[in-house]
Amino acid sequence: MPSDARKYALLLVAVLSFLFARPLGAQDRSLLRYGVEWGLSASVYNSFHYNYIDGIMGYRIDEEGSDTDCIGNAFAEVYCGTDLSRRLSLTLRAGFSGIARGRRVVPICLRLSWFPAGTCADGFFTLADGGLSFPDFFEAKPAPVFRLGGGYRLLLTDSSSLDIQLCARLCQDHPDIWDEQERHYVETHNVRRSDAAHYALCLSAALNF
Repeated sequence: MPSDARKYALLLVAVLSFLFARPLGAQDRSLLRYGVEWGLSASVYNSFHYNYIDGIMGYRIDEEGSDTDCIGNAFAEVYCGTDLSRRLSLTLRAGFSGIARGRRVVPICLRLSWFPAGTCADGFFTLADGGLSFPDFFEAKPAPVFRLGGGYRLLLTDSSSLDIQLCARLCQDHPDIWDEQERHYVETHNVRRSDAAHYALCLSAALNF
């Protein structure tokens, strides 16, 4: 694991410790929430900016572009968190997600959700989250990911609920650069810039306990 990835992992452990460090008594255990979310995403806009040194001729190549190809992907997450108040919840989430054609990442995010009717009631809610996505199982440079949206919560039992959610997602990335002329990926030491941004709509369902 690269040193940068280790730093981010330690930061996430610190956040998790902050959230759940205090001992849970019998009356506090209900404050700990956990669940699983799965869904589908459809990209609506993709952009990239690559800058690298040609490995044979030695000159610099700069490429920029964008497209509106609709590419479908799936994602799944597990999470745990706590209710900060009767209407506000905070969760730490990790999962596996496709973000572009042939590109998959491990996102780790903090999500804040607002429930006007309360976290333990049927009703609409809004959400916002942000964090980092780690390509290739922490072997590549991470990039920011953000989501904003809302949904509807349906209580199933006293201790479980189902959320149906619709979100807009921005996932940035630093992908390997494919050299069409040489028919291979540009070597890492020749890359000066590799930035991509993927905008998508996400529809998902989540089970909370």
